[in-house]
Amino acid sequence: MPHDHARAVPLKPGASAPAEGPNAYSSLFDHSLDCVKLIDRDGRLMRINQCGCTALEICDPADAVGKSYFEFWSGTDAKNARAAAEEAARTGAARFTGTYIQPSGKFSVWDEVLTSIRSASGDLTGYLIISRDITELTKGLNQHDALARLGALALGDGEFDDFLQTLTETLSDVLNCPLAKVLQFADEGDHLNLKAGVGWNPGLVGKAQVGVDRDSQAGYTLMVNRPVIVADLETEERFSGPLLLRQHKVRSGLSVVIPGEESRPFGVLGVHAQGLLQFTRMDADFLQSVAHLISARWRQHCARRDQLILMREMSHRSGNLLQVADSIFRQSLRFTSDIEAVKQNYSARLGSMARSSMALAKSGWSKISLHTLASETLSPFGDAIQVSGRDIVVEGELAFDLSMIWHELATNSAKYGALKSLEGEVRLSWSVVRHAEGQVLEIEWHDTSPPCSDTTGGGFGSRLIRQLVELKRKGTIEIVETPHYACKLSVPLLKGKD
Repeated sequence: MPHDHARAVPLKPGASAPAEGPNAYSSLFDHSLDCVKLIDRDGRLMRINQCGCTALEICDPADAVGKSYFEFWSGTDAKNARAAAEEAARTGAARFTGTYIQPSGKFSVWDEVLTSIRSASGDLTGYLIISRDITELTKGLNQHDALARLGALALGDGEFDDFLQTLTETLSDVLNCPLAKVLQFADEGDHLNLKAGVGWNPGLVGKAQVGVDRDSQAGYTLMVNRPVIVADLETEERFSGPLLLRQHKVRSGLSVVIPGEESRPFGVLGVHAQGLLQFTRMDADFLQSVAHLISARWRQHCARRDQLILMREMSHRSGNLLQVADSIFRQSLRFTSDIEAVKQNYSARLGSMARSSMALAKSGWSKISLHTLASETLSPFGDAIQVSGRDIVVEGELAFDLSMIWHELATNSAKYGALKSLEGEVRLSWSVVRHAEGQVLEIEWHDTSPPCSDTTGGGFGSRLIRQLVELKRKGTIEIVETPHYACKLSVPLLKGKD
């Protein structure tokens, strides 16, 4: 708390002076870092030091003289203040803890110690009050308690969505913020969904979306990957703030990244207020700790889900994989009489299947990141394939098909295109495009060298790609031969399916 030398304020006419006189306790008033007050027996303020005025946002000490000390408090705190004065009158001293809302709206917690003052004849004349700001101490204890409760909840067996909702309610209470939210990355990787929250307009939780670009607080938080404190959104220059915050007249906020699995974050955790709140480093550390609890609970949730899916799918998938392997072998024999070539091609395809299957098994054959899938499937080709695109996640069945398609494209490039030489390079990219009929995953494969043979013919690789994209997925394939080989695949993403 800032400290300025106090200046004495004359007592109002008719006010009762302590036995020691109006200038009693001058040294305490001049040098204390706490808020020091003298009140008469009826609770009227006789004197307050400058340090107290600064803390309570009182411009002039003289303006406060004569006001009732008990009226500084409200509700239960006002009753506790009067009870403490009565106890101090009986026993000599008493204390209580109260919450004070300053004119600016700042929330503070005070430890109040009241000492009775008596005249030479023993009559009660007033009280000396020493008030200490324990806001940070109280906040720290509350945050520690909240972490313990949320940690126990995270280890429980309840529903994940219920855990998130309880968590946002706890954050709102502990950080004194009416708005709290959990934003989760959408599968497309181009926005965040309002997964859970409190204080938002009815119907928004579960439906509202926030962009991931730097114009939003959440997008900026993801970009810098560290806690972001907003003192005043109206004067914020790092980002403009999304419509969601402006619709709710948000002024202050704090947000952190929620870690996810591998390189893809789960999303963003944030708290907001319509007033001007001063968030501290301690608040940011607390919120980040809560974000890690969400991450741990999410991993636990995914592990249980994936285990159930994996157990259910193992027999079905294993049978399908054997059929696919047999089909690949038979088709490989049809397109060449070179047994060594058949062995090499078949071994490479099985290796690709094994790598993608292992990656999918880790996710329980549920959703998997395209970046993870590309890394596993194309690992034999080293760094020659440059991968780019949002961190999109897709369902397991589609992921397996894509892994086979990418392997065939890479194998074709190794035989006839850029990957045939050590200096060659291939670019693989993807994006999700929204059409009137639904979302489409568009994948582009660009070879920096022109093909040396017909890559659109009837070879097994070309037939496999067409079967998986056009026949199975009802998608389209566009191939350009010159000046460089390029293949564009458009695969519909059906809601509720792959």
